[in-house]
Amino acid sequence: MVEFRTGDPIEVLPNYENIDFSLVDCKADNYGRLLEKLDVNPKRSMVVANNLIEGRKGVEEHLKGVETMVKVRSMKRLIGKGMEITMVGKRERSRGSYSRAERKGRYIKKTDRSKWVFAFDEKSGEEHIYRMPKSP
Repeated sequence: MVEFRTGDPIEVLPNYENIDFSLVDCKADNYGRLLEKLDVNPKRSMVVANNLIEGRKGVEEHLKGVETMVKVRSMKRLIGKGMEITMVGKRERSRGSYSRAERKGRYIKKTDRSKWVFAFDEKSGEEHIYRMPKSP
């Protein structure tokens, strides 16, 4: 269920456990405290940090205790002022590798269930990341 709440996030977050997805704006100086309050789902969750200025620590540095229990993977992207996508959770097995697609600027990660496509638009400078479900 998706639930929207307003208020000071540092006060609201302790009311939630096992968060599956969160988007954190890192413009504020106290974003580290906010990330430390996140109780992410250790089985499978994703945290997107937006406006992560170069040189600042990302999400992986702030998640307390999770990194010792499960696999934590992060990738930084030059989208806007900087974005980091962090995935938390174990991989059951290796799910393939990156391979270059026929079209320029696209990389595809092949998996058993779906494939992730990373595309770079040279005209606009935008990077697009999307998931395509596996065809039956």
